[in-house]
Amino acid sequence: MHIVCDKQTLLNAINIVSKSVAVRTTNDILYCYLIVADRDGLSFFSNNSEMSIELRGIEAEIYTKGAVVVNANLFNSIINAASNEEITIKADAKNVCHITFGKSAFKINGFSQELFPKPLTVMNNDNTVVINSKMLKTMINETIFSVSTQDNRPVLKGELLKIDEGCLNVVAIDGFRVSWRKFFGDYKGYSEMVVPAEALNGLSRFLPDDADVKIDHSSRTVSFEFENCKVVTNLIDGNYISYENLFKTDSPIEVVVSKDDMYNAIERVMIMSKNIKAFAVNLKIKDSNINMSVISDMGNVDEDVQIKSEKFSEDLNITFNLKYFEDIFKNVKDEYLKMYFNTNKSPCFVTPLEGDHFKYMVLPINPKT
Repeated sequence: MHIVCDKQTLLNAINIVSKSVAVRTTNDILYCYLIVADRDGLSFFSNNSEMSIELRGIEAEIYTKGAVVVNANLFNSIINAASNEEITIKADAKNVCHITFGKSAFKINGFSQELFPKPLTVMNNDNTVVINSKMLKTMINETIFSVSTQDNRPVLKGELLKIDEGCLNVVAIDGFRVSWRKFFGDYKGYSEMVVPAEALNGLSRFLPDDADVKIDHSSRTVSFEFENCKVVTNLIDGNYISYENLFKTDSPIEVVVSKDDMYNAIERVMIMSKNIKAFAVNLKIKDSNINMSVISDMGNVDEDVQIKSEKFSEDLNITFNLKYFEDIFKNVKDEYLKMYFNTNKSPCFVTPLEGDHFKYMVLPINPKT
């Protein structure tokens, strides 16, 4: 193999394929990239046995076809250290990879292509969904912070993607909060899958700004294909929590807040709440304000956010983990949001002013009797 490629093109490629390189494994080949030069151009492959990425059609000058498997971390370090000029990569019959640029010359002992695992595939596809990449990225970013990190319920370490009545639902639950995002499209039938959060988080980081993403899935795997990239990951087994009925409640207190005002206030209050267990912050809803206050050994903070009351029965004192609200108000793009409260033992719901394209539920902590 003999190719010449500029540094930025290689950096763009490894930024994508590095997302499915193994972190811990006894199989050294899973720490590697497969680099292939053939009549279709330059391609990179990675596979950690749970997720695989194929990136094809990378722009490069190909002088000799071939393939080589190289350690990903070592390859990344060399490319990052290269001067901003063209990089020459050659691989010989013994799978020794030579990387040269400027006055620098590196030699990596690689592996044969035959040792690298085949990409994961989707067998017996149940349904195909097409969605714009920007919308998919938005749906992931506005929900993924609610995925559980605990091992006792593995199914909650992924996000539910569900097609139902022409709507794509993306849902994340960690036991203390629920994030639910919807997108209505020309979708047929019913299907659902639980996709590992790690895979979706990596995917959202390199999705293009405007491209069609084709989602195919079977009972075991799901693929996301766009432009010259294909990402396939194993699904998480198990029954996901029924979440729809969690949002059916009568709320005697309904207020409207500015997203920016609320987020900025939360950021200020969290300066002091970082030293408090579970970021516990008292919220007092009274008249035209939400008051947030923290008293700690290091000091205290008191912050008011102006609200518009749409429905107000009585004052309410309630305690929340403020980090949960920070995640919502940081990621949602709407200018104004509705917040629903009931009692100091009941969850808070956050929705848009119009429609229901997203819904959030946050449970209180240490409810007062």
